[in-house]
Amino acid sequence: MNVRLIPVLFLFSILSNIAYGQDETKQTEKKVKITMDGLFVVAVGKDFYSINLGGPTVMVNINKDLSFGVGPVPSLFSREGKFGPKLGMAPRMEYKHLVIMAPFFTGENFGDWIGSIGIGYRFK
Repeated sequence: MNVRLIPVLFLFSILSNIAYGQDETKQTEKKVKITMDGLFVVAVGKDFYSINLGGPTVMVNINKDLSFGVGPVPSLFSREGKFGPKLGMAPRMEYKHLVIMAPFFTGENFGDWIGSIGIGYRFK
């Protein structure tokens, strides 16, 4: 065997192993993905409205366009002419960037909840 041929064979062996190691024919796709993101929603209830600025929400993605989740909703709350911050809890459904949410807020008495429904835009 020619001595000059040994470095060429060695180089060819390394390059062929690198090329084989880069083979990406097997791609695994995740079926369920959990994410966190923000949103802007205006919700209306009986005698009040709220501007919901988003918050940390646990989401279950059904596919790339549709997802469902629930989480706390920091909001600017207006009732009877009084406007201020209030934390609510809301289930939500997202289709692409459209958000439909049903925020619930605590009432004036312990154990009372005030419900609303809103539509908004998801930022990602």
